[in-house]
Amino acid sequence: MSSSDKVSSKNTISESEISSIEHFDDVLNIVGSYGKYQKILLYAVVGPFTAFLPIFYLNSIFLLSEPDHWCHVDRGIVHQGTSLEQWKNLTIPREIGPDGTERFSHCRMYTSLENNTEISCTDGWDYDRSDYTGTIPTDFNWVCDKSGYVTQSFTLVAAGSAIGTIIFGWAGDRYGRKPFFFTCCFILVFFRFVSLFVPNYFVLYLIVQFFTGSVFPMIYIFIYSLTAEIFGKEHRSWIYGFAWLIWVIGICFLPLVAWLVKNWFILGLLTSVPGILLLFYYNFVPESPRWLLTQNRLIETEKILEKIATTNGRIENFRPGDLQKILKNLKMKQDKQNEGQGKIKIWNLFSKKYLGINTILLSISWSINGIIYYGITLNTTQLAGNQFLNFFILSIIELPTGWVGGTLAEKTGRRWTQVTFFFLAAIGFGLAVLGTSYHQFKSLIIISLIISKFAVAVTTLIVTMQGTEIFPTELRSSGNGFSCSLSSILTTCTPYILFLGKYHVAIPYGVFGILCLIGSIATSFLPETLKQSLPETLDEANDLGRTSKYWSFLPTDYKTSNKSPSVHLHMRSLQSSP
Repeated sequence: MSSSDKVSSKNTISESEISSIEHFDDVLNIVGSYGKYQKILLYAVVGPFTAFLPIFYLNSIFLLSEPDHWCHVDRGIVHQGTSLEQWKNLTIPREIGPDGTERFSHCRMYTSLENNTEISCTDGWDYDRSDYTGTIPTDFNWVCDKSGYVTQSFTLVAAGSAIGTIIFGWAGDRYGRKPFFFTCCFILVFFRFVSLFVPNYFVLYLIVQFFTGSVFPMIYIFIYSLTAEIFGKEHRSWIYGFAWLIWVIGICFLPLVAWLVKNWFILGLLTSVPGILLLFYYNFVPESPRWLLTQNRLIETEKILEKIATTNGRIENFRPGDLQKILKNLKMKQDKQNEGQGKIKIWNLFSKKYLGINTILLSISWSINGIIYYGITLNTTQLAGNQFLNFFILSIIELPTGWVGGTLAEKTGRRWTQVTFFFLAAIGFGLAVLGTSYHQFKSLIIISLIISKFAVAVTTLIVTMQGTEIFPTELRSSGNGFSCSLSSILTTCTPYILFLGKYHVAIPYGVFGILCLIGSIATSFLPETLKQSLPETLDEANDLGRTSKYWSFLPTDYKTSNKSPSVHLHMRSLQSSP
């Protein structure tokens, strides 16, 4: 036997090792769970997509910004030289704003210079143009009796998300992650572009907003789930940590563009049209081989795994037909576990006691994260000071969350990291309420919101990990879709929670603080998933955390090896081979 034959014999997987493979993660260990293929997918595909997503999705915060405004009163020839401040003193009454300070009325005016009787605005409004040359509310007068238009617009986005997550979540599990990821990309770009031309037709605008919101958050759940299903369990935290870092870069770039452009229509074009470039990634994004295996599409699964192995320099580990044997054997074992369960449907999430409880707890966590993250983000344009700077500060604070959240998730686990940061967010909102009560502590509001935004960014990162790691492969998109749908339904209340701030600015902060305390308690009952293989079947998902005690920090089997020790011994020999 030649020396090359000896090396080949040493490096290829044996028949006994093929039969001992119990989990798809074992297959990834052989083809490479964090090699060149995964790095290209993460850094060249997921990275650019994640950077663009917040720009496309959150641009409406600036498009719908409502600047300071007051009734327009014609000055006539006599008062042309009167300063703006003097003219407002003569024609506009004062009122107490929601922050408890005095301001010029937004919707009332005096009947004349000689008569201080107050009436509603009769000749339109004047707007503070220091930040914008125009926004949708200023160009179409969405103020006073139409001030609810902005709230309704954001509510329809959340309503679209509630319906879309159910539809796209089911479709992703039924027909694949890849086709519906790109379907979501097209819908987002198309309807965001169309929305720029229909604000004058409010009902049509609401319909467009509904379809725009329908793709979120499934659009990023698809790509992150697909990526996580190709990575090994040791590297999943880094996927979400890296993606979060890139998300922050994109979200920090948005206020800079808005500040430079200052016009809602141009800003809309600049932050919508480039999204068409995402569709060119179609040929570079694979379908999830893990999902393909559950659908018994073994040939397609084999081709993708061969490509991964080739790109990672691991194809020599296999003789012809080895991968096919591995996949058939693994599928047979999965089918045996699923015997008697019939066709898997979304309601099967509640067919197992502990899986059903985990689904409910994840839905609570998703909902609270969605309400608070969305609420803080929407509220940035209503804070005192420069709204672009406020948005940037409350965004840049998220930059370290990818590293902090990812590191803590790997050191102390997902569960207690989530619990701790929910509680920290509650403390931040409590301080914000205190800041609204004492005007001399106004800076405390910004500081406390920075604390809360940072904490909620971490909890949002963690719940995204948990959604991937708790739901089984056959229902991973549907499960996340269900949780996100419930979150989106409840998130429709967020604009109205913020609207209550028009009566007293402390109300939204108090509501958010209470929700964070609820989230801290609820998430403490979720199973720890650190270093656990992704569950493939309902039974595996139902067994997560069953052997761990409530006060434990790490899973009881954290330090134990996986189910297929022979495969890991083989991989260590491969890695030590010349």
